[in-house]
Amino acid sequence: MKSKILKLALIGFVLGMLIGNLISYLSADKSAEPLVIVSQVLIRRTGSVEAAMIVNTLLSGILGAFCMAGTIFHDPEVYDWGLTKAAVLHFLLILAVNIPIALYCGWLKPGFHDLLIWVSFMALSYFIVWLIMFLRYRKETEELNRMLNKNQPAEPDPKHHY
Repeated sequence: MKSKILKLALIGFVLGMLIGNLISYLSADKSAEPLVIVSQVLIRRTGSVEAAMIVNTLLSGILGAFCMAGTIFHDPEVYDWGLTKAAVLHFLLILAVNIPIALYCGWLKPGFHDLLIWVSFMALSYFIVWLIMFLRYRKETEELNRMLNKNQPAEPDPKHHY
């Protein structure tokens, strides 16, 4: 299990760095000269654009590592949990990692209102993913049940005496 978690975390770290920098680039002010793809908050905290880029990349990687490693909650070979419990635990894990990183990097402004919006967006995202997975699993279960019922021998006629 540990090697599986480490493998997932490594994949997540690389993906997190790539996705984090892509999101930073897409959300950057393209009219600014020079183009800076990290927040001013992080630049002030780290002392330079270069240091901010490194910190942003590493923290994005750490967030990605937790996201991917946390998918182990959905693995029935490791945890025999239902979809809802696995999704809630993954949500709580990511929330616990995401908020401090988001605050430090300047992705999230400190304050109740912004935090509420951030958490609401995350909860809505998780609900949509949960709903899609739930509907997919329900469809697969119905199909399996249909296949099983199709292969069952017909019930004997109770009126017929053998």
